[in-house]
Amino acid sequence: MLSITAKWCAMGLGLILMRGSVDMNQVVKQERASVVPQAVTPDQMLAIAVEQGADIDKLEKLMALQERWEAGQAKKSYTRALSAFRAECPAIDKTRNGHNTKYAGLAETIEQIKPLLAEHGLSHSWKTSQLDDGRVKVSCSVTHVDGHSESTELAAAPDGSGSKNGIQAIGSAVSYLERYTLYAILGLASKEMDNDGAGADAGLSDTLAALSEAKDMDALQSCFKAAWNSFPKSAARQKLTAAKDQRKKELSNG
Repeated sequence: MLSITAKWCAMGLGLILMRGSVDMNQVVKQERASVVPQAVTPDQMLAIAVEQGADIDKLEKLMALQERWEAGQAKKSYTRALSAFRAECPAIDKTRNGHNTKYAGLAETIEQIKPLLAEHGLSHSWKTSQLDDGRVKVSCSVTHVDGHSESTELAAAPDGSGSKNGIQAIGSAVSYLERYTLYAILGLASKEMDNDGAGADAGLSDTLAALSEAKDMDALQSCFKAAWNSFPKSAARQKLTAAKDQRKKELSNG
């Protein structure tokens, strides 16, 4: 017969074992919970299907799924890169004289932004065409190294002002459209040359310049509509309306 001391020792050992068992179960549960299943990519699924001898129909569906997945990943990379570029890109200096205003030249703009674009895996290009009505259309595309690309386009009549010949008129319109499509798709802003604090309105200043340089009524209306949605404050809209009306009057008078 066990003594009282032996009984207490046995009970204590049992409690220790029970506690140990409970603790071990908790550890096992925690370890299982901490194991996060890894997502299987379409590329891995395709490799498994090929290894298992899947039929052509299944392989084609997996290949289509892989293409959509890669396109989605490329778009995410593009968005991250463009966001980083915009966060780091400084305001562009206005170095040229335009119609009652200063503006940032295309060559100077490219010189300033090209290294930063390359740093984030981005590049830009333009495509030019002429519409049936004689207007020039320019499409600006920005592409990421992973393959995703986005574009924006504008159209305007050839700039026949001054003593330009036909080719020069088209070239002038192309330069104008290249500049504004690039600014639009990259979200660029330029700064005032006198640096008097007007930099906060740089976007508005650029838009007013675009309105004052609109080549025809269609370009003027398109620019004004986009600007109206971008600047909701009444003071800005008054300036936009005044610039639009002034340019409309100039275009009407030839």
